[in-house]
Amino acid sequence: MLRVPFIVRSPGRVAAGSEISALQGLVDLAPTFLSACNIAVPGAMQGVNQWPVWTSQAREARRDVVVEFRHQPAKLHLRTLITDRYKITVYRDHTYGELSDLVEDPGEIRNRWDDPAYAGVKAEMFQRFINAELVREPARMPRIAGA
Repeated sequence: MLRVPFIVRSPGRVAAGSEISALQGLVDLAPTFLSACNIAVPGAMQGVNQWPVWTSQAREARRDVVVEFRHQPAKLHLRTLITDRYKITVYRDHTYGELSDLVEDPGEIRNRWDDPAYAGVKAEMFQRFINAELVREPARMPRIAGA
């Protein structure tokens, strides 16, 4: 559900037949397409420019990606943070969730949310999740002094 196949074609710029496993989100498409066209990316965009990854100039452009499903009257409202190794899903107004170790359990069969052996991973993923949410709000002006 969270892996969307995507094909890019740009002869002479994107190598034919190459595959990329770097983390990417749909919000990355607009800044990436703008960059590919040499158009400045507005500072208010949430996405990350993936063009250097697509053209093999960089291995990755982000360390994690947030996927969200917004509330509808009779459906779930959730957010998921995915890293190279783990995936955590938080449901709005609920104390349960999902935590998967994508290396040890690539099929995501075992939910590690309440597993004491994964308590440290869960805490680290929550911290990364909070930071990922903060980063989604672009800083329009650089900070020039500490406070």
